[in-house]
Amino acid sequence: MGRKINDFIVPLYDKEYERLVAIAYRRTNDWALAQDLVQNTFLLAIFNPEKVLHHPKPEAWLMQTLQNLIRSELRTPFRQSLPLDEAIEVPARAVGEPLDNILPEQLQGREREILIWRFEQNMSYNEMANRLGVSADLCRKWVSQAIIKCRRILRMHLPS
Repeated sequence: MGRKINDFIVPLYDKEYERLVAIAYRRTNDWALAQDLVQNTFLLAIFNPEKVLHHPKPEAWLMQTLQNLIRSELRTPFRQSLPLDEAIEVPARAVGEPLDNILPEQLQGREREILIWRFEQNMSYNEMANRLGVSADLCRKWVSQAIIKCRRILRMHLPS
């Protein structure tokens, strides 16, 4: 399944990325946030391949997912902007694998857990917050911090 989704998502990404970022920017008026939302849309597609592969119009699935992420983002009173640095490429062999197998070992238990909940299980911040017994804003902050830490760890291990 990994190769199939990779062969499907990469062309879809190449075709739709700029259009989706432009749409997200018009709604958010923030380039970095727009790019992050589109990136999250494609992460959801990668970790939910059955939904995208079997959808009659994958582009429509991406658009609806992006619109849902934008609505969720604009509804939330607290937004922490993350700078969008150069993209970190996910190895082709990683596409379709469980997120737990891909995340760096240096991530702590809660960090791993919330990233899996958010990007593999598509849990909302409210759902995660209820499970953890904290506010949705704090949960959003923890997810952002885990993403930042994950990016930092991955960059340290990239070949120069």
